Amino acid sequence: RVTSATVEPRFTFLALGQIIPAAATKQFDVIEATPLQIPRSAAQLDLRLLSSALVNRDGTILFTAAGSPIRAPGDLRGRTIGVGSLAATLVLETRFVLAERYGLNVAVLGGDVKFVELPQETIAQLLKDGRLDAAVLLHLPAYRIKDDPAYRTLLRVTKEFQEITRRSSVNSILVTYGDVARGRSDDLAELNRLLRASLEHFRRDRDAVIAEVAHARNVDPGFLAWWWSVFDFSLGDVTATDRDEISAAWEAARRLGDIKEVPRVEDVLYRRPAP
Repeated sequence: RVTSATVEPRFTFLALGQIIPAAATKQFDVIEATPLQIPRSAAQLDLRLLSSALVNRDGTILFTAAGSPIRAPGDLRGRTIGVGSLAATLVLETRFVLAERYGLNVAVLGGDVKFVELPQETIAQLLKDGRLDAAVLLHLPAYRIKDDPAYRTLLRVTKEFQEITRRSSVNSILVTYGDVARGRSDDLAELNRLLRASLEHFRRDRDAVIAEVAHARNVDPGFLAWWWSVFDFSLGDVTATDRDEISAAWEAARRLGDIKEVPRVEDVLYRRPAP
C-alpha cells in the first residue's frame, strides 16, 4: 500500500539465534536486533542506529504453573526459568526487574536464578508438567496461556521495568553498517520514510488491516488485536523519545554488568543526507 519509486525492501525472517551471526557476517543491509547489539558489537562491527523498532508496553510476562508453590518473584531463588533466547531483550527486562525490585542475583552464570534457553513452542508444556519452575513468554505463546487456568501470571515484567526506568521498553532496533550508511544513504532515508508511512497507514485503518492480515495469514484476529494492545512500533527517523528509551535499555544492561558503558546515541546514529 505504501510504495517508493527508488526502494523496494525485501524481508527475510530469521530465528532469534540466527540474527547475531547474520549481523556479524553482513548478509543484509539492515538487521532488526536487540538494542544491546550495538554496545556488544562495538569492537567488531561499525553499526549504525537506523531506527527504533519494537516497543514493548506490557508484553513480557513471567508465568508459573497454577499449582506452583512460588507465590512471589522473590521465591525464584534457586529456581529455573525457561526463555526462548538468552540474548533477547525480554531476558534483560526480566533480570533487571528481578535484581532491582526483588534483590536476586541474576548473573547468567552462578546467579540465584538459572535461565534455560528452550524452543518457545515447548516452554508452556514443560511449565505445565512441572519441569520448569517459571517461564518468560511473550507474543503468541503468552497469548495462548494468559487466560488458561493451568497457568498463573507471577510478574508483569515490562510494566515493572517501565516503572523503574520511567521509559517504554525498546525490544528491538534497526541497525545498518557504517559503509552501507555512507554508500546507500539516500536508500536508507527512503526506507525509513517507507517504514514510518506504513506504520501511519496501519494506525489510520487499524481494524481493517488486522482483519485483512488475519484472513491472509490464517491468524487469530483476537491475537493480533491483543498483540497491538501490548506492543507497538516506532519506525523511521530516530526521535528524542526513541533516544531516551534506547539509552534506558543500555543503562539497564550496564547496571546488570552486561556492558561496561552506555554509548552516546549521537556517536552511533545513522544520519540522513542533507536535502
